[in-house]
Amino acid sequence: MTTELETLVRRLQEQRADAAPDPDRLRGALPALIARRRTTRTVVAAVAAVIVLALAVPVTLAATGRRQAGPPAASPGPAATPGIALRYGPTWVPDGYRERRRGGVVVDQETGGAVFRRWTDGPMVGQFQPSVRYLELEIVEMPARPGPTPDGAVDINGVPGTVFVGEAPDSRAVVTWQIDATHFARVQSSPAISQDDILRVARSVRPDPAVFSPPVRQGRPGPLPSGKYDMIADNTRHWDATSIMLDVVAPLLSLKATVGPAFDVPEGGDPVHVRGATGRIAAIAPPASNLSWTLTLVVTLPDGRLLTVESNVDGDSPATREALVRAADGLVIDLAPDVSWAQ
Repeated sequence: MTTELETLVRRLQEQRADAAPDPDRLRGALPALIARRRTTRTVVAAVAAVIVLALAVPVTLAATGRRQAGPPAASPGPAATPGIALRYGPTWVPDGYRERRRGGVVVDQETGGAVFRRWTDGPMVGQFQPSVRYLELEIVEMPARPGPTPDGAVDINGVPGTVFVGEAPDSRAVVTWQIDATHFARVQSSPAISQDDILRVARSVRPDPAVFSPPVRQGRPGPLPSGKYDMIADNTRHWDATSIMLDVVAPLLSLKATVGPAFDVPEGGDPVHVRGATGRIAAIAPPASNLSWTLTLVVTLPDGRLLTVESNVDGDSPATREALVRAADGLVIDLAPDVSWAQ
């Protein structure tokens, strides 16, 4: 997973070489951030899907009389800062599904390299439930590449696309197509819904001016720094948000901040004063001498939610702990975010 995420970031960096983050920092930042909690597994699922879309699905367009791209790129206008333009959304989903997840990968300080949205037929917050059915839309920044029409192509609003519908109980239904000249789209459901329904969802996708403003972010002016931002919401009270930020100040190698009702966090730790309250910092030694340590800071916020801040560091020391406290103090946390989209 770590390698795949780095590959996605690198692929998108090639399109913005001047503005992209230092790849050496990316290599050091990601190894220990992923797959430590149930929520983490849920958060990472969307990026895994985006990676499959970006790296495993060939982008081919008709070289015949059919147009080679969809409508012009959606232009929702200047996004509120800081935020990620979601660009597109379906206008039809099957009965019983509600939107419960939004997020994106920011590759530089101007645009989201990928965005994802998820609709489910049950709650998601604080749970890892494979039995919950979901429908997901992913938009990846990827210029169109001319080529022959794929065999068995389906029509998605005048653009050739591909469709796959599995037959096994745990299989998926997937539709992919070049939605505009600079963005590639995928709609998938798990478990698979019918081909007619998955195609109806794909064909209903239209430009959407919505902007996702992460509830957890670094307190610096301007656009969002490079990283991955994710939010799950069942309603105004039950939500959690995770931000993985790569543009951090040494000696921190990375920063992962999560706000939510409850998480699996390390036991114990040393008390520390942070954000006007008493929290604790726990250190996890690396399994090998050439890997980084993981420091985890935990503190209860005024509304009772937990803030968990993780960072990779070269070693556990007073300097790295002080840097983690400064980073946690510098976070902007919105405890009353807009979750009207999840109602």
